[in-house]
Amino acid sequence: MQSAIDFGKNFLNSFFNKKDVDAVSTFLADDIIWITPNEIRHLRSVRSIHEFLREAIQEDPKVYNVDIASIRSAPGLETTTIAVFDVNLIPKHEESSINIRCTLAFHREGVGFEIVYVGMSRKYLRTDVEQIRSFAEALPCGIMTLTTQGNDIRVMYVNGWFFRKLGMEEAAVYERMDQNAFFMLKQEDQKRMITLTGEMSVLKKPKPLSMQVTLQDKDGKNAIPCHMSVNAAYKDGSRTVLYLIFDEISDVMQQVERDRKKEARLQKEKLAQKAENSGKNSEKSMEEMEARAREQVEEAVRLAKAESEAAEKLIKEKLGQAEKEKKAAVEKTRRSVSDQFSKAWKEEKQKHAESLASLEKELAAAQKAAEEAAVARKALEEKLSTLETRKQQSEREYQDRILKLEWEVSGAEKKAQQDLEQEKKRKAELEGVVLGLQKDLSRTELSLKKKETDQRVLSKEKDKSILRMESLLQGQMGSIQSAARMSQGERNPDKLREQMEKIVKTAASMPDYMSDLAAISKLNPNERMPAAQDHFSVKSCLDLVRLVIWPRCRQKGIIFSVEMTEGMPDSVIGGKAGLELAFLCILENAVENTASGGTITLTASSDAPVRGSAYYHFRIEDNGCGISEDRLPVLFDQPENELSIARKVIGTMGGSIQVRSRLGEGASFEIRVNLKLGKH
Repeated sequence: MQSAIDFGKNFLNSFFNKKDVDAVSTFLADDIIWITPNEIRHLRSVRSIHEFLREAIQEDPKVYNVDIASIRSAPGLETTTIAVFDVNLIPKHEESSINIRCTLAFHREGVGFEIVYVGMSRKYLRTDVEQIRSFAEALPCGIMTLTTQGNDIRVMYVNGWFFRKLGMEEAAVYERMDQNAFFMLKQEDQKRMITLTGEMSVLKKPKPLSMQVTLQDKDGKNAIPCHMSVNAAYKDGSRTVLYLIFDEISDVMQQVERDRKKEARLQKEKLAQKAENSGKNSEKSMEEMEARAREQVEEAVRLAKAESEAAEKLIKEKLGQAEKEKKAAVEKTRRSVSDQFSKAWKEEKQKHAESLASLEKELAAAQKAAEEAAVARKALEEKLSTLETRKQQSEREYQDRILKLEWEVSGAEKKAQQDLEQEKKRKAELEGVVLGLQKDLSRTELSLKKKETDQRVLSKEKDKSILRMESLLQGQMGSIQSAARMSQGERNPDKLREQMEKIVKTAASMPDYMSDLAAISKLNPNERMPAAQDHFSVKSCLDLVRLVIWPRCRQKGIIFSVEMTEGMPDSVIGGKAGLELAFLCILENAVENTASGGTITLTASSDAPVRGSAYYHFRIEDNGCGISEDRLPVLFDQPENELSIARKVIGTMGGSIQVRSRLGEGASFEIRVNLKLGKH
């Protein structure tokens, strides 16, 4: 079966988170008392409850996550339970978290509950959250707080570092994060983060993790390398709260790059010095040697190519010339005689052979020059290959040095991080000790102030008890003296007997009334009163109040009357002394604030009995100075005030007090309390 505490939690979640009038009304009785810092409302029907809930939700439509900080329950009657909830109301982005205290009274109805009383305190901001937020905004790194529940990831807070790095407004960042919590990361980093947060949400004790990610600005042009740490703040069932820290590492990498260039320059200077010491290229550096080798190769190739082209051109010219001479010779032999033809042909053939031999020699010389150029080129390429091998070896040595430096930097960063964590831990321990001392001092001061207030209230109540007894004695003795004076001159035996019976009756009732006043004087309003089970008469209770208050009213010239509705059950079970104390406190306040000639009325009535009990209504009305509207919300808040004592007593009995008043028009107090019916 659901407990009253769980019932109250569900009511608070429906009222502040779901904002559903129909859902909230299912938790409430058809007749409830709802107290806010501004007014006291007695809602007597389902319609009035619905109208009140709609007005309350329209005044504050913001949806809150309900975080219950503490719960305190108090025993009531057999069918009544009272609980006080301290609630943290957390908006969507926790930009203005609120604290509120809610008091609920539950009435057991069959196997379930219904709420009959709701008391809401004023809302106030959580200053500790603002302090933490201001600290986070001043950090030179990014802070992100998010919650995970299965695949659901929601961002609760990010500091201003993200707005500056991404170049976006705060509202735009939160809007994008509602759609994708890691929108500012690269695609591969987003997938890694979704997988990582999902794994941490299912682990019972997730360990801190770190990785390197890259942030992108709103245009996607600038990449910001960062070192990110993921830590679990706490787990609440399937809900996990994580906080992420982003450290930009661009400054560190720039320093490493500067160190790398410096190391490369030193390495080149060492190589140049080594080459000078070995006698190789004493006047030239390594770069000049490489340039000279390339120039020699290019020059040799260029000369070989030029010589080859010149040889081919010469051969073509010689062949053309020979062809022309051949044609001329043939034409000549056609015109010569047959004997000269043979001689001319031999001579021409010999010349052509000599010319071809000469051309072949020139071509062979050109081919030899090309072969020599190829050999020279091969030698230069081998030399260049040697230089390239040396360069690669130097680069490997440089890379080894860079890796060593990175390892040393990483070790230094880890050591610095460990030292920082230890310093933070020591600082947190000192802050915890200081906070504990401050809390102890605050509790001690509050305890001393409460004791001082309690002593003043007790002393004041004792003085009032003496005055009440004096007023009762004064009134009763006045009645006895009046009856005695009337009997002195009376000759009629019957009337004389009637006056004597009145005197005896008045004197006989005195011990009971004095006993009731003594019981009232023993009540301590500052302590919790036990639930009394006295069998008493409502009429006798009202008679005592009338006898104590009437002499004061007569002395001040105020008309005081007590009325009881006909047919009202008279025999009841409950706290008689507490009820009488509440009547006296309210009536004494009315006498003090009502001028001469005014009226004060105490009217008693009851509802129809239900299952052996009934709701009793006691209305105290006066036409005094009245109460201003600004005092009504805090009328019962002063510990030494009589009205505060009356409210405490009636609240202990499971009842309520409702007040209506206007300045200059008097006041009306209605006490409503449920009493068990006694035997007739």
